[in-house]
Amino acid sequence: MHVLLIATLTLFLCVPAEAAEKKLTVKKFCKSLVGQEFFLKIDVVEVNFGLRGVDAANVYEDGTVSYRARVNALSQVQAQSGEDFAEDARLQIASKKDCMFCAVRRVERGTKVKIAKAKVKPLEIELELDKTSGAKHAVRLKFEEKGYAVEDVQRLFAIAFTESEADLLGAEETISISLGMTIEEVIAAKGKPETQVDLGAKTILKYDDMKYIFKDGALSDVE
Repeated sequence: MHVLLIATLTLFLCVPAEAAEKKLTVKKFCKSLVGQEFFLKIDVVEVNFGLRGVDAANVYEDGTVSYRARVNALSQVQAQSGEDFAEDARLQIASKKDCMFCAVRRVERGTKVKIAKAKVKPLEIELELDKTSGAKHAVRLKFEEKGYAVEDVQRLFAIAFTESEADLLGAEETISISLGMTIEEVIAAKGKPETQVDLGAKTILKYDDMKYIFKDGALSDVE
């Protein structure tokens, strides 16, 4: 009885301690990013309403990048491409009389930026950028559950940022793709796809060079 009680108490104390250590490690990593310069591997887009703005770039836990934000109280724009989002948002703004002071600002892939702030939240990390021009924007790393690890943060961060400009051209190292890789692993290696098609057990990632076909989450063929 005493042994069982001690074991239960030990488990009860260890689980919160492990969670606290994991959170501390995440915060240390995010703090180390502040003040550092990186090149964007994705577009960053903001819908500006004069005195305030809404950032649209989100990197999700499965490796996908999505842009979404409200243009006004009734209209929300969403797209997989920063360029498409910016174009759709501008069209929405042009059609609304209450958006006469609104604007869409897009920072293109390849731009050098500095991490100004890193806010760690239960289900996301907000990385505020201080672009060389002085304009501020943000990228959000999104997580499905609380208690994400620093490795998860680093994986999503690598989808949106790189230290080397050569990495933008694919010249830093040869990209290795093999059968059986997960959707997340291919996106991490290749970057954001032009199109992602989900067909239940079958998923297709389309890039400019080829299509990657997955069955039950594992790479099974390319075209």
